[in-house]
Amino acid sequence: MSSIATITPPKAAATPQAGLTLENVLYEKKGAIAYVTLNRPRVLNALNGKTWEDLRAAFEEARDDAEVRGVILTGAGDKAFIAGHQRTRSPVGGRGRGIQQQWTSRA
Repeated sequence: MSSIATITPPKAAATPQAGLTLENVLYEKKGAIAYVTLNRPRVLNALNGKTWEDLRAAFEEARDDAEVRGVILTGAGDKAFIAGHQRTRSPVGGRGRGIQQQWTSRA
């Protein structure tokens, strides 16, 4: 009988991104995968204006990195992935425009 050897690739260490400091989002790379983690577990990762800005910055970092082939979006904590929009603060810019409109208008 012949046996077939299974080759397991080495695990890639997380690579913190120098220069990418975000308030509400964590960004790290493991090999060709970027992990974007909403980091507001106290408010169930509710989205406010700053979080939207941080998400945009993290996804732009992944987009511009030739080594990144995929992104996984996660949420910190064990109660919620994303609770939705945090209504205690106004959207980005606060001029009555919705977050989605502001998010897409910056592209």
